[in-house]
Amino acid sequence: MSIKVILAKILYDWSRRLSYDVLEAAPTAELTHPPDSVSKTDNRKMLNSQKSIPAAVLYANLTDFSDVVLSLEAKDIFRYINTILSKLLPIIEQNGGEADSFSDAGVTALFSHDYRSALVSAISMCQEINVISDPDFDFSQFAVGVCHGSVMIGVVGDGKSYSTLTISEYTGLAKYLQSITSKYYSKILITASYAELIDDFSKRFSSRLIGYAYLTKLKKLEKLYDVYDGDTLEVRNKKRKTKLMFEKGVGLFAEQKYDDARLHFVEVLKADRQDLAAKEYVYLCDKCSSNEASFSQRTYLEVW
Repeated sequence: MSIKVILAKILYDWSRRLSYDVLEAAPTAELTHPPDSVSKTDNRKMLNSQKSIPAAVLYANLTDFSDVVLSLEAKDIFRYINTILSKLLPIIEQNGGEADSFSDAGVTALFSHDYRSALVSAISMCQEINVISDPDFDFSQFAVGVCHGSVMIGVVGDGKSYSTLTISEYTGLAKYLQSITSKYYSKILITASYAELIDDFSKRFSSRLIGYAYLTKLKKLEKLYDVYDGDTLEVRNKKRKTKLMFEKGVGLFAEQKYDDARLHFVEVLKADRQDLAAKEYVYLCDKCSSNEASFSQRTYLEVW
């Protein structure tokens, strides 16, 4: 069987698992025929077929990958990447997700059936990466971003070669969340709109409200949660102890009560000097209190 036919079958099967037919008018058997038997009409149907689905979007990677690989040889970069992916991909499969694309040492995955599974996967990923023992590599900056929204899936190519393509602002949002995790002392950042889809989210998972981000493409403020089940035990304990004080500070900051908010974040830092999110808030409170340009009446942490 030719590579082209094998690829077409893989694309078809992959899309069916997401409840989406690439070739809605063609049975699977037609894809096993020799390439010459596939008509131009079938090719056009494949290339013109797209489907929008709601899904939880997960992006997992190292926030410092570009810096780390500068000190590695090419063969070590491949070993580094494969060490990480060998941990991530089985978790995605076990939880009913689909690996959509690869980037650096990371992966974007879609969960279109059970949205909660995306967060369960994120936690499992962090726990697996936390215990990797390899003196040659540093995995400390591994992190995950998760959100939920509409995803457009389609097939691209020239009629001879094909590949699936996912287009959505939410894949970009998941990557953005992952990219700012270290800034806010987090391993897993998720949106509140995603958390709302999980039954008993606050009871089943350990989290703290980080604050608000303004999403320019979606034209809305979105709450962000740090889910710290994927942190080390030491960090989890520190966040549990400071959770109420931290979230009270977040609320005061959102009310533009910057001086009062600052006092709360200073108390958090007394308990945990490593809390970078609290440090960021102290910095923002100082800027906002002095009415510096672009900080006046600020209620959010980030703009995306």
